[in-house]
Amino acid sequence: MSRRSNASGQERRSTNRRRFLKATGGAGAAGLAGCLGGESTATATASEADDSSDEDDGGDETPTDTITLGGSMSLSGDLSDLGRLYADAYELTRERINNAGGVEAGDGTTYDLELVLRDDESNPSRSEAIYQDLVNQAGIDYLVGPYSSGITLPASDVAANAERPMVAGGGASRQILERDNEWIFSLLPTADTYATTHWSLVRPQQPA
Repeated sequence: MSRRSNASGQERRSTNRRRFLKATGGAGAAGLAGCLGGESTATATASEADDSSDEDDGGDETPTDTITLGGSMSLSGDLSDLGRLYADAYELTRERINNAGGVEAGDGTTYDLELVLRDDESNPSRSEAIYQDLVNQAGIDYLVGPYSSGITLPASDVAANAERPMVAGGGASRQILERDNEWIFSLLPTADTYATTHWSLVRPQQPA
């Protein structure tokens, strides 16, 4: 591929990313946070059955575009016991969102979700390389985080440098959020607040 065509492709991806973020506004981050999905295989994609739906029915249904989420996960190695649980939860959520009609952006466009998860082998360097490849080669604009803080930290640096939003679902270190990284959206309380957040949940359950 020539430099010109490669630059043109990167420009289109950048324009699409800006258009989507503008269309969704503040809800874009929340929507991505709710769009987490994954599975215990290296790659998960939306069902191809949607693409083979009746083409001659002449219906007026609004065409559905696709957003591809990408990330790494500890599908093997020391952290794979919990990494696979995270991957299964990611995929279950993706399926439920698509089955419910997908994600509607602020401009009315509806998106189905696809998910690409690659095995980082519980290795931070391997994870960092995966995110670099997802951004630079695969052209994926929306990222889901890996499992564990030690792996999320270098992955989040890739997201920040590439200006791609990342939902950090499996890292709770305060360092992830203390580096002025506006592209990271965390789903977990930071680890140093686990005790207080635990009691804030337990206290209302106790009898008066």
